[in-house]
Amino acid sequence: MKASLALASCCLLLALCLAAVPACSSNDGAGLDAQVESSDAAQALDASSLPDDSGVPDAPDATGAAPDAGAPDGNVLTGDPLSEAELMRVTSQLASEEFAGRDEGTPGGAAARSFLIQEMQRCGIAPAVSGSYLQPITTGNGTNILGVIPGSDATLSSRYVVLSAHYDHLGVIGGQTYNGAYDNATADALVLGVACTFARNPPKRSILVAFWDAEEPRTFLTNKMGSAFYASNPVIPLAQTDVAVVLDLIGEGLWTGYQGHFVFGAELSPQTLAVVDAITPPAGLPVYRAGLHLFEETAQGHLPLSDYDAFRNKNIPILFFSDGQNRVYHTPEDDVDLVDRPKLVKEAVYLLLVTLGLTDAASFTFTSGNDYLTDTVTIGVILDDALASGGMVDVLQLSASTRTKLQGDRTKVTALHDKIAGGGTPTTAEIRSLRFAGQRVMCHAGGAYSESICNSF
Repeated sequence: MKASLALASCCLLLALCLAAVPACSSNDGAGLDAQVESSDAAQALDASSLPDDSGVPDAPDATGAAPDAGAPDGNVLTGDPLSEAELMRVTSQLASEEFAGRDEGTPGGAAARSFLIQEMQRCGIAPAVSGSYLQPITTGNGTNILGVIPGSDATLSSRYVVLSAHYDHLGVIGGQTYNGAYDNATADALVLGVACTFARNPPKRSILVAFWDAEEPRTFLTNKMGSAFYASNPVIPLAQTDVAVVLDLIGEGLWTGYQGHFVFGAELSPQTLAVVDAITPPAGLPVYRAGLHLFEETAQGHLPLSDYDAFRNKNIPILFFSDGQNRVYHTPEDDVDLVDRPKLVKEAVYLLLVTLGLTDAASFTFTSGNDYLTDTVTIGVILDDALASGGMVDVLQLSASTRTKLQGDRTKVTALHDKIAGGGTPTTAEIRSLRFAGQRVMCHAGGAYSESICNSF
């Protein structure tokens, strides 16, 4: 996830929370739903659907091609792809010194790419690009990784859900390696774990598994960005692409110990909204829904922050999952020892259930608009969490003036909530105040600016 170096961009350093999600999922995947209450997230799957050793291909060659199936090599994933051990194994490898920060066009980036392709091979995810997992970004130096899980339904298998995260990071800067565990190795681990789970027991719709390259600065929001390149050069026709799920910054929190997990973009489709509202998250994972406008619309203009933008711009419904920018974001301190492992596992199970709901939905439509009432609830929760004992103000040792500023924001948000709930229409100034309230929390949580600057807007 990116932010410009300008003040307003950092303020919206994003990750606003979304209104708590109710009700239990009622989709066909009862076996997968049961995983919410299971320590082994794969145990409910039908064992007969597990791939055996025969016919599992060896690791891909340097071109990313899938080699011919041969004698079994025993390198087959048989454990739980969503277990803490597996999620952290993948995260730790991607964020290792060996991969040197995974910058695009570098040996470290190529090593990360080979690792992810091998992992996709191990759990039976097929290549999506004419026998290869690679989509070179011809406008730049990056390379997307694309795999496919064919759907099980005779009709819906021709429709696709994109399940994705970017795998590049900042590389080596000034002699320091930026390993990027939170940005974005943890998200890659979740995408891989959920994809491997579905490869064992395919859902109704097909899934395009995508690891985007070139999301970080220099190429962010340009035609060299992996997701933007794909949207202009899709290997699956966009007309068959029903929804894109994007993960960025997963497995930590806005501040140490914060458990909030955020879903954005459901307001762009009534069907994605219905899926999100139908899923009960794992116990201990508060999930909050919010509109993209809360962090995108800034004093400096419209500033998208991740790979979902390319799909939204093509009128494809999206869901964007994030835990938000924090003090280690884009620093050399972003390493595996700071990952909140129990939270990461819960987020993996939640992603599995939401993705299953998406793959089962009858159809999708794209719309525009906002749910300002939900947004007031969301920002109110964020402010309450920040102001609570042991919340952001305490953990980050912020000043009394910051606490007062946030309390003032809470008063304004409460008044706006009551106005909308009573049938009133928010003014442009009131919507701007709502956005600034959330962006102020993000500004303080991100830590790139002084308290006085974060309190100035």
